[in-house]
Amino acid sequence: MTCSHCGGTAEFHSHREHTSLSLVGPVRYRRAYYLCRRCGKGLCPFDRDAGLTTRDLTPALERVATLAGAVADSFEKAAELLEERAGTRLSEATVGRTTEDAGRRLAGAVAGGVTFGPRVDWP
Repeated sequence: MTCSHCGGTAEFHSHREHTSLSLVGPVRYRRAYYLCRRCGKGLCPFDRDAGLTTRDLTPALERVATLAGAVADSFEKAAELLEERAGTRLSEATVGRTTEDAGRRLAGAVAGGVTFGPRVDWP
């Protein structure tokens, strides 16, 4: 496997237990862990393939947390809204960083000329 950090060769090292947060609560699973001989960093390809964030949130929870962070008056209120409506507890800081990360990705896409939805010629 190619290391995503340095391009070296990462070899299978072991299976490791991991817990991610989802809309239905914590999800525990075992995943393959690879170690790069060149840079010494570890990789878990399943995380990338499953769309897990750096905060170990599932894609659905990330979307809901981002929505709450965007519509609430503060990230603190967004965390309260998320717990009240979805039954999921995230800290104010996690909701804030998740929302800000989504905003940076959106800004990068817009700056890169990405269009959202079908192209429309306006009169």
